Amino acid sequence: MKQAGYDDEMIERVKKIVGKRGLKVNPETQAMEDVADLVFIEHYMTAFAAKKADYSEEKWLVIIRKTWKKMSDQAHDFAVSGKLKLPEHLVPLILKAVQGG
Repeated sequence: MKQAGYDDEMIERVKKIVGKRGLKVNPETQAMEDVADLVFIEHYMTAFAAKKADYSEEKWLVIIRKTWKKMSDQAHDFAVSGKLKLPEHLVPLILKAVQGG
């Protein structure tokens, strides 16, 4: 970034975001985490699940809950609003995880 002309302040700001420092307190870091988690759920979770077919339901609940915990309330609302295309076959498991079942 320095070679591209960015100042030290901007470089430090980006390092914090990319390094996931300040999750839950730095809005820029949280926004990046929310996007990463929502993209994973919508576009990559099905393929990940296919590769991990041997995982137990409990292991999946732990994974989903860890992901959910990192997300903001706004991302939670978006995820269950119907605007995000959830992997259909995983919806019951996702709902069980996020509703504490």
